[in-house]
Amino acid sequence: MKSSTEAVAGILVDAAGLYLAMGIAVAAWIHWRGLARMDPGTRGAGIGFRILITPGLVALWPWLLVVWNRAVRGSGFQGGSAVSPSAGSLRIAHVWAWRILGILVPAALALLLVSRPPTSPPTTLPVPPSTSPETPSS
Repeated sequence: MKSSTEAVAGILVDAAGLYLAMGIAVAAWIHWRGLARMDPGTRGAGIGFRILITPGLVALWPWLLVVWNRAVRGSGFQGGSAVSPSAGSLRIAHVWAWRILGILVPAALALLLVSRPPTSPPTTLPVPPSTSPETPSS
């Protein structure tokens, strides 16, 4: 008989599997039919771009269904925004994002290394006394 913890873990694993399966199905649908409709800037995007965004499509499929619904109804990309950012402004934003990440990631790693608990000195395991094989008595 399963314990309640095992039952809950089983339910969570099944739910995660279902979420993943739905995400893969929605991602395939979006790649096949909806990507250019949801965001016209993706027209003509190559296979590299599609591979790059696939994990995000799988993970964010519920939100993407909402965006797809808006695109089908004619509300446009991101809730009706008709203004697309220029390539120059996107490049500037990406440069700043990389600069910030270039500072935050090493700082976080250093903080984790400094705050980790001290390690105890290595301990030696006791050696069991050697036992000699019993000799049969004659």
